[in-house]
Amino acid sequence: MTTVVKDHDDTQTLIARWKAPRPSGKKPILLMAHMDVVEAKSSDWKNPPFEFREEKGFYLGRGSSDNKAALTGVVLALQKLKASGWAPNRDIVVLFTGDEETGMRSVKRASTEWRDLIDAEYAFNFDAGGGALYKDGRVDAYYMQIAEKTYADFKLTAENEGGHSSAPRPDNAIYALVGALKNLEEYRFVGGLWGYLTEPSNAHGLNERVVVDGFHDQVPIIADLIRRVGG
Repeated sequence: MTTVVKDHDDTQTLIARWKAPRPSGKKPILLMAHMDVVEAKSSDWKNPPFEFREEKGFYLGRGSSDNKAALTGVVLALQKLKASGWAPNRDIVVLFTGDEETGMRSVKRASTEWRDLIDAEYAFNFDAGGGALYKDGRVDAYYMQIAEKTYADFKLTAENEGGHSSAPRPDNAIYALVGALKNLEEYRFVGGLWGYLTEPSNAHGLNERVVVDGFHDQVPIIADLIRRVGG
């Protein structure tokens, strides 16, 4: 497997390629995940926010579910397939980025200036989707994510005729702005999907299910996915 590490924009991106020994002519598949976690101020945390630790039989660390568990699952799945003697009939490319929680410049660079390193027929993003398994291992459902929330910035400006500070107006522009901010605080934006949802998932038996987010602890599932699309 060939590996390239890109140093850029105060972060790093790893691009690896498992070359097919007997290529079928199909374009590669791309496996994506991110290595970084949300920024944190150490003084605000009881435990160091960027350290992995074991406590009372549990592994704890910020980013365990977003997205280090899934990233680790991809690595272990590839190791499992390699050790079994399986080989792909198309190249498998891995893209691990380091700034998903901030500027996401790595993805922009990968899709433009590094395109020749990651160009693929299609990609799997292991920071999305997920599903649910019953405690006995039976699959209840696995989901495909087709959209994601984003954010919006608003700039509010309040103006009026003004006046001298010795005689403030009852309709001061500052008060108008405060009122607008208060209205914004109390407003609830309505979210939803239109045109995509077909049938709601069965919500019965929740107490019997184990929620699995983003392929976590699902190394066999990831390995089977890679085997199906890569060989």
